[in-house]
Amino acid sequence: LGGALTGSVASIGLEEILQADHVVKRLLETRDWASDPITVRLAPGLSEIGRTGIDEGVLRELRGEIADVVRVGRRRTVADPRGTGTYSFRINSDKFPHVKV
Repeated sequence: LGGALTGSVASIGLEEILQADHVVKRLLETRDWASDPITVRLAPGLSEIGRTGIDEGVLRELRGEIADVVRVGRRRTVADPRGTGTYSFRINSDKFPHVKV
């Protein structure tokens, strides 16, 4: 992870990356909503904030780096033998083939 995402990778956990992915996705969706002609017509003030206050280029670059980095899966444990309430987070080996997971 580099480029738009700065900081020590060792200090960034998989859950934080997953949360960042969701936040960035939501911000991009908000920007798209703000750019919609209907939104511009019905809520010009909100539309202006969404279109000018959200840097689409930076967010798209960051989204490209962090999207699908983390895989969430169900995990069976002694306490949860069916794996219905226990989850595991791991690096997506398709995105990072050199990382053995």
